[in-house]
Amino acid sequence: FSAAAMCLIVGNMDGDLKLFEFTNESPGLPWRQNREYLKDIKLSGYSHGVIAPWMGSGLLITGESSGKIKAFITGAGDSNTPWKEVKDFFRGVRIHYHSSPAIFDIDGDGAWELITGADDGRIYAYRIRTVENGLPVWEEIKGLFGNVLVQGFSTPSLVRYQNALYLFTGQENGDIRIFEADLPLENGTRYDHKSLVFNEKHFPNNLKMQSHSSPSVMLNGEMIEVVSGDYDGNLRHFLCGGS
Repeated sequence: FSAAAMCLIVGNMDGDLKLFEFTNESPGLPWRQNREYLKDIKLSGYSHGVIAPWMGSGLLITGESSGKIKAFITGAGDSNTPWKEVKDFFRGVRIHYHSSPAIFDIDGDGAWELITGADDGRIYAYRIRTVENGLPVWEEIKGLFGNVLVQGFSTPSLVRYQNALYLFTGQENGDIRIFEADLPLENGTRYDHKSLVFNEKHFPNNLKMQSHSSPSVMLNGEMIEVVSGDYDGNLRHFLCGGS
């Protein structure tokens, strides 16, 4: 779910990913599928995808039922094959079934970190320690989401709102749970991840899907927008905040 391009990447249970672009051409049907963009990507069972910047190119990060997290890059030089898998891009990242990757700049340094859910209900985070031969060397950010445990299946997405980070995560029964970490004021825009403690916030809300909710969040002005899918193929759009 991208604010800049207004795109949706939708996964499903057969390993396909679909890209939808927002247009103003038809008020009744504002989303149009780009059938060519991800046509060559085929994953194992459940699929989940997000696009990130990497060294001047677009990087497609995918999760799947097997737990493998894969990277595909654009600009391979063949217009008929726009995506090329980058082998070993996520070497060193532990594999958990039903991986659900997301990206977010957790410590405010301008570079994204990898956050992924799994079938054990936990959230895992990794950052790039260095780059060797064009490939990142990953290290786990241990303890960051130690207070977060959801029911059986987790799909994380993060947003910064005012002076806090909010983690939205789906779970197996379709509920979307929200965790908050206050940001330290004294360190400006950058902060040590060790200073962040995520605790569940029991806001009154109707963020409810069918089983296996998969939220994606973004900040739009003073509103938090949530788009979520679920196992039944539903897509729903929620607005939060704006007091």
